[in-house]
Amino acid sequence: MHISLLGPTNLIKFSALTKLSSEEVARLAEATGKATAGAGATLTIVFNYAGMLSLVGEAHKKAGGALRMLYTQKTDSTDWETAPYEHYLKEADETKKLASWHHMLLSLVSDADIVVCAGLSAGVLAELAYMKWNVAEKRGRVQKLIGIKELLRDGHFPAEIETDLRDLIKIIPVAELTKTLSQWKNR
Repeated sequence: MHISLLGPTNLIKFSALTKLSSEEVARLAEATGKATAGAGATLTIVFNYAGMLSLVGEAHKKAGGALRMLYTQKTDSTDWETAPYEHYLKEADETKKLASWHHMLLSLVSDADIVVCAGLSAGVLAELAYMKWNVAEKRGRVQKLIGIKELLRDGHFPAEIETDLRDLIKIIPVAELTKTLSQWKNR
């Protein structure tokens, strides 16, 4: 099973917006990573390995899960958008090189069986917009978008996302993630 992870990279801003302490965010991230590893999933993330991506990714690896990192070929030291992230590639068990950030984000929300959302940010909203267009154009193989309730403001996705992706969305407490992923794995 392939799971893609969406989550904010700026945890200071995320904590302020959600009113969750850094300890609570870390606890929820660890539970998320343990659940994805426990399901036997390969966890796919983008290579700006910070914030929730790093916390969940490290918990996933520590629990025995494989980490797959998507990156863009535009990673020379003169490219300010991608050069700072190159060193994170060593954290992955597998890497996949894509032509651009556009291709990378599209792959993140197209090529997985399940997408897990561990919090919102402007970047996550952009990734969710890619998902919306995949659904509208009947592309991609994602079967479910799972939102971790405690990590979503007010326990929901924004109304625009919930309206457009309602058939894919399942919002659950982190305590139910292992059970939910096991059910999908055994389909």
